[in-house]
Amino acid sequence: MAIAPALAPAALARISLGLASALFLQSFVPSARQQVGRWVAVIDLRVAGDADTEHWLTRIRDLVVGKDGRIYALDSGECTVHILERQGGHSGSFGRRGGGPGEFENPSALGWRGDTLWVSDSRPLRMSLFTPDGGFVRSWRPYLPGSEDESLVSVAGALEDGTLLLSPRMRMRSVDRYPSLLPLLRFKSDADVVDTLAVLSTRNQILAIRYRDWISFTYQPFADGTLWNVSSSGDAIVLVNRAAASQSVGSYFQVTKLTSDGDTVFTRRFGYGPKRISKSEVNVIVSSLSESRARRFPSEDAANHAVLEALYLPEYHPPVTGALVGRDGTIWLRREMIASTDSVLWLVLDGAGNSLGEVQLSAGTRVAEADRLFVWGIETTSLGVPYVVRYRLVASRGNR
Repeated sequence: MAIAPALAPAALARISLGLASALFLQSFVPSARQQVGRWVAVIDLRVAGDADTEHWLTRIRDLVVGKDGRIYALDSGECTVHILERQGGHSGSFGRRGGGPGEFENPSALGWRGDTLWVSDSRPLRMSLFTPDGGFVRSWRPYLPGSEDESLVSVAGALEDGTLLLSPRMRMRSVDRYPSLLPLLRFKSDADVVDTLAVLSTRNQILAIRYRDWISFTYQPFADGTLWNVSSSGDAIVLVNRAAASQSVGSYFQVTKLTSDGDTVFTRRFGYGPKRISKSEVNVIVSSLSESRARRFPSEDAANHAVLEALYLPEYHPPVTGALVGRDGTIWLRREMIASTDSVLWLVLDGAGNSLGEVQLSAGTRVAEADRLFVWGIETTSLGVPYVVRYRLVASRGNR
């Protein structure tokens, strides 16, 4: 990768020093599930999918919510942004496939820069700005010195100070040479890199299934490298160090919140009880991965063996599998599957890193926005058709 070797060592030293100082000041939280409230998620809105045949969505890549409650859904399949009113009505769309003004080729993310909506095109590397009603403002191609290959990076956010957040992209064809550390960069739209905000661990990220001269790439199901997320308004970034536990006691994960200019707001450790990975879970994953690639192998056993050989299998599950910065400054952490259900537990922190509560959501809900009152996400029908949902959070009876 063009940018990692030169930037990572110096950046790693700066980040390590900053985190060490923060850890000295912050207390250790014995358990991420102690003394927190519980919420119940009640369906409040559903748009498209089976509920609305007039407005079909093909592939929802990202979703943000405006100050007035309107929902902006980025449909990368149609290269279009759909505007949904607070109560779900479809009030318009903007964008189409192409390389002209207001058009997209491979839109990957969207968010807010003040009252202006930005949309990031990952190939080519381009940013476009729109009014809240979809009116085109302007577009430009950010220039990153020293990076000839635009497929290595994408713009993940427009930060509130006017700089952009550049995230590294996983290259599925170079696993043997892929660096174990990658920088998360803040840079000006038409100038040099301003700062390295963090160094991300990519440990155990890529699953490379090989057979003779053939190779197939996907993501490791038990990956435990650094998780990160930026708020849709660009005012905060959260990092989660969540290496899988090596023992059943004394385990913790670490959450760090940064401002848009890289200052550490807090770093906190949360203790937890690790959940062992069962043989049945491994069997299901191996079966799924090998079945989709069976035609490449002479037998089912050969396919299963190749998958098992490539699979990263820690003894315990990684403690966090998703992270989100809420639109009100809260931090949402996707924790663990609830036994005998199709639900997953989310832990919610306030802006200072204190535990606020936890809520169960369907494992199939891809949470895109959240605050203390609502959760917005994307779900799919049994036929794979995506739809937008909004859940209202209600305190459970025991916490009223």
